Amino acid sequence: MKKTFKKLTCIILTAIMVCTTMAFTVSAASGPSYSKRQTVYMTSKNSNSSYTSIYVGNLTSSQKISKSSVKSSKSAVLAPYSLYRNTYSYENQYFESGMKGNKGSGYSYSIELRAKKAGSANISFKIGSKKYTSKVTVKAYTNPISSLTVTGVKNGSSSNLAGKFKNKSYSDLKLSKNVKNATVTCKAASGWKIVRIGTFDENNKLQRSISTRNEGASVLSLHAGNLTKNHINEITVDLVNTKTGGSLSCTMYLS
Repeated sequence: MKKTFKKLTCIILTAIMVCTTMAFTVSAASGPSYSKRQTVYMTSKNSNSSYTSIYVGNLTSSQKISKSSVKSSKSAVLAPYSLYRNTYSYENQYFESGMKGNKGSGYSYSIELRAKKAGSANISFKIGSKKYTSKVTVKAYTNPISSLTVTGVKNGSSSNLAGKFKNKSYSDLKLSKNVKNATVTCKAASGWKIVRIGTFDENNKLQRSISTRNEGASVLSLHAGNLTKNHINEITVDLVNTKTGGSLSCTMYLS
């Protein structure tokens, strides 16, 4: 169980900060699409190992980003970590006569970055001989959740689990018993809005989620079904800061 949790923690650290607000996206029919400015949050008060990424899409097969071209203006704040090239293909066919299907492919990159501390840095990269720049602002971690309750689950004597996110955006908690028909209810801290709650039942490989699209909500609930002791039940809350526009995801593993 501990090994599984460690693996899941690594995954969430890598993915958690990918959820950022793209304040201004550069896009053109014949050019790359990427976020020119974005704000991210550290995932822990005591760690310098938070991760985020810049997504670069709308590329052709010949447009490539070289690893050596990826630079940070302040590596003490934000440093390049890895570079992923993604490819996909699709084909669409219709059953109705007279309608013509289509197919195609696409290419994109994810520039993975390691956030070390609060501050800002310009991340530059080249596609061919042309240089592109994205300004990334890193904010210190703050608990975005005021209250989090799950039917039949307590942290010690308290039914409010929000304290588990006091110092970091990921946590685990042992279940004392199996819980039937659980409901997750979250209340955002001041200055934050909830955009999504999601759950994953590892035992039954079942996912559930509810989202508020772009409006955000101060309070949001989700029916989580049955929670099984000694099996990982993952709860993730995605939030956005109403002032900075930066996003943060908090994940709890119940087992």
